[in-house]
Parts: sequence; C-alpha cells; structure tokens
Amino acid sequence: SELSQFNQAPVGEWFPLSAETIEVLALALKVAKESQGSFDITVAPLVNLWGFGPQDFNAGHFNQSIPDNASIEVAKSKVGYQQINIDKKRQQAIKKAERSIDLSAIAKGYAVDKVAAYLDGLGSKHYLVEVGGEIRVKGHKTDGSQWRIAIESPLIDQRRAYQGLRLTDAAVATSGDYRNYFVKNDLRYSHTIDPNSGRPITHALVSVTVIAETATIADAYATTLMVMGSDKGIQFAERKGIAAYFIVKKEEGFRERHTSQFDILTRHL
Repeated sequence: SELSQFNQAPVGEWFPLSAETIEVLALALKVAKESQGSFDITVAPLVNLWGFGPQDFNAGHFNQSIPDNASIEVAKSKVGYQQINIDKKRQQAIKKAERSIDLSAIAKGYAVDKVAAYLDGLGSKHYLVEVGGEIRVKGHKTDGSQWRIAIESPLIDQRRAYQGLRLTDAAVATSGDYRNYFVKNDLRYSHTIDPNSGRPITHALVSVTVIAETATIADAYATTLMVMGSDKGIQFAERKGIAAYFIVKKEEGFRERHTSQFDILTRHL
C-alpha cells in the first residue's frame, strides 16, 4: 500500500500520496496537535513493543512480555506526530525523522464516510453504514422510526447492550479497552497505549462513545478521549463541543458520564 511505501521511504524526502490519504493525515495531525499527542498516528513502535501489533494479532495471540524502561524509551524516540509534515496542494508528505504511520484509529471511520458519500451520490435518502464498529446513519428505517444504535456493555466475558441511542443524520464511534488486553502478574495491560507515557492506559475509563457529523471525526475523538481518561477527556470534550459518553469502572460496577453536547444532541434525537 502507499502507506507502507511511505513508512519505508527515506527520511527527509517528500513522498506523493493520494488525495484520500492526505485528507486523513491532515485530520489526524490536527487532532494530534489539539490533544497534545494523546492521539498520535506514529504510535506504532510502542504498540508493537507491547505486543499489540499486527504480527501478534495475526498470530492469534498477544505477546505477554513486559518491556523494560530502556526499550520503552527507545520506542518513544521513534514516536511523535510533529515529525510528519504534509503539503495538501502538492499532495505529498515528508518524515523529518524515522516514523511509522498507523491510521487504524481513524481509517475505519473514513471508510464509512466514503461509503456514505457514494450512497449520497446515488440519491439514497436512508441508510446505515458500518465498518468495524464505526457507524453512520441517514434518514430512518423502513418503518419510519429512527435508527437505533447500541453502546456495548464493557464486560469482558459477555456481549450485550449497555445503552441505546436513537440517531438520524449522524455518525457514532466507540473506543474501549475491554476486548484486547493481556494479564501478567495479576495486572491488566490494555491495547490502548498512551503515546506520552509509552505505556498502556491504567485509568478507570473503559469505554467512550462519540457522536459527530462524520465517522472520521467520531473515530479519531473516541480514541483520543479513551487515552485521556474520563476527567481530562471530559474537560477536553467540553472545550471542543464534542458529544461524548463515558463509561467508567467503579468497584460496584460502572458509572456513566457525558458532555453537555451529548445531552443536548440525544435529547433532541
């Protein structure tokens, strides 16, 4: 793929990319900057180090070894969105230092939006598009009712709905840490890596759902808020006017928190 080619391209050389990839990169870098690196598409070295990379996933298991501090620092030195620049006009990008881009936290949402745009072009008035859990809806169901989207319960050993949403002309994405993880010495290590610390998140936030105009934006912000945690995340979301719903683990179960924009949006839906 062109992304793999870019990752393997020499440092300091402009590399031509498609308009679609440039568009995704531009939004990803924007979210990375405003979140001060909580969202970072260059986090792959840390993800691979902790055993959550594609090689471990394709093998059907996660590498359950804990990297030492020296290894984490080496991986962190290869992480940092600031070393990626793009030229929208010329449709090209450059790495100012060794970096490897991973768009898995935003690409599924973008795919949903592209399918939705195609359906719009066909004149479709009503649809639901879903790719890997990222969703976009338009219009209503055949019976005239709104689309109903379930937020999954963040339980490890079962799958059931935790909360329901009635949506129309909106996109929704959820990020959680309750599916991909491993346990070592009675400690649970999530696949969600904080690029700033270089380690899996350890806070009590287990799931974030974001409603937005596009699935691309919802996808990126859901990951961002998941990394931040409920306290920092809800403050960030309020400042940005993001409709976000947080599920936080407590000793007695779960507690929900949500932004004022989420309350306004769901009340009118």
